[in-house]
Amino acid sequence: MRQTIRHGLDPLAGRKGVIRQPPGTYDWRTWLRNVFADLPNNTGTSVDVAATLEADPEIAPKLDRRPDPMTVSVPLWKRTISNSLGRFPEFVDTGVRKGKFKVYRFDKQVVQALQQGGRKRKA
Repeated sequence: MRQTIRHGLDPLAGRKGVIRQPPGTYDWRTWLRNVFADLPNNTGTSVDVAATLEADPEIAPKLDRRPDPMTVSVPLWKRTISNSLGRFPEFVDTGVRKGKFKVYRFDKQVVQALQQGGRKRKA
């Protein structure tokens, strides 16, 4: 019930107020790959990715702008970027920080290995 209220919905309205997105509406992996392909040296922070996604006229309307219940000042879609960068193996943490944000690099070799059915092992 608290989650429903935090998302700005009426808890007594039942499921009528819930807007469900059709399957396949969000393809974070593809969106992130396309963004990193446009960034210099295929590297950038979550802030760089967020700015690019928000500027894209096809993607911007699909972003979930509700506040994340865990961090009220951050929208859910920005939190999803951080989670996705750590989840998918093709986005490698470079070990460098730009301010307080990690710098990630898009590794095309990992994508090729995934397409061939293999796994990249950590050295």
